[in-house]
Formats: sequence, C-alpha cells, structure tokens
Amino acid sequence: MKSERLFSGYSLLYHWVCTIMLMSVIFVAANAQQPGSITGRVITEGGKGIPQIEVWVYPAGSGARRVVPRRTASVATDEDGRFQFADLPPYPYRIDVRETREYARLSIAGTERRGQRYFYIGDKVTITMVKGGASPARSQRRRASRW
Repeated sequence: MKSERLFSGYSLLYHWVCTIMLMSVIFVAANAQQPGSITGRVITEGGKGIPQIEVWVYPAGSGARRVVPRRTASVATDEDGRFQFADLPPYPYRIDVRETREYARLSIAGTERRGQRYFYIGDKVTITMVKGGASPARSQRRRASRW
C-alpha cells in the first residue's frame, strides 16, 4: 500500500508538470500567430528620407498581381520617408517600391534566404533610392538583352 501512495504522489506531480508544459506550448503557439507589422524607410544614397514613394508588400512566393489578402497592398511614405504595413499575418513577405521619374531603386536591405529577400513581422526595412532615370540593375539587364 505504501508503494501505491508513493506512486500516486508522483502521478499527481507528473500531471501538473504535463499540464503546465501543455499550457506553455499553447500560449507560445497562440502568441506566434499574432499579426504584426513591418516598418521601414525609403532613403536617398545620402540617408535623407524620400516622401510620397509607393511601397508594396507581397506574400513570399506570390506574383506581383497577388497581394496580401484583405490587407493594404501598398502605402506611401510620410515626409521622412517612413512606411508601415500593420496587422500582417506571420508569414514571409517581399517588399518592393514603385520607381518614379525622379528616383530608381538601388537596394533593399533585409533577410536573404535562397537568393530572395524575405521580410518578417518585426523587421525594419531600408530601401535606398538613387536619383535619376532607371535603376542600375535594370539598365544592365537592358544593355545585356540588346546584345
């Protein structure tokens, strides 16, 4: 009988430990699914913010025509070149800018995986623009396609 009481005490402790662990896993999983935001800034090569530049967000692996469902697909930068995509589900995203006659995209700093740039909730993105017509990468592709 003594051994049964001893075992039942361990059994109760085991159940409490399992319950606490299960609750912790549920809490972490629920927390991981919370929507969040990706913020950033569009700047010149000199570091000055560029206002009114249109910035786009796409789920990773989607084409340009498929935008984040039920989410704002694009935002314009404020006076200091800042932008924010809020209330995004926790998935990887691609960020792009609409080039203007005055500025062309030079680089987008972020996390690189398998040759593509993906951004995640909580990331801060820096997009550098260069003053002039076409982006350097686009100009090189155009020159290469002519030959």
